[in-house]
Amino acid sequence: MEVLLDYSWPGNVRQLESAIERAILLCEGDKVCRADLPEEVLSRKTPGRSGDRQRGDKYEIPSEGFNFETFERDAILQALERNDG
Repeated sequence: MEVLLDYSWPGNVRQLESAIERAILLCEGDKVCRADLPEEVLSRKTPGRSGDRQRGDKYEIPSEGFNFETFERDAILQALERNDG
């Protein structure tokens, strides 16, 4: 809870909601752990600021945009693959 309260949430409610949903999907058991939270929340970095970006960051949006449903499906499939289903 402390980590969540310490982060500035530049994406407001949507970013918080996404972080919580991700943590719930990744957690093992019935409690969300610190390790289940996104890296930018743990490191208190604000995504998208040039000084914080590192090679390989996944915050780039293609110029043609993206389909959220496809993005969500791909993220879930990746999580399933990484955890053997």
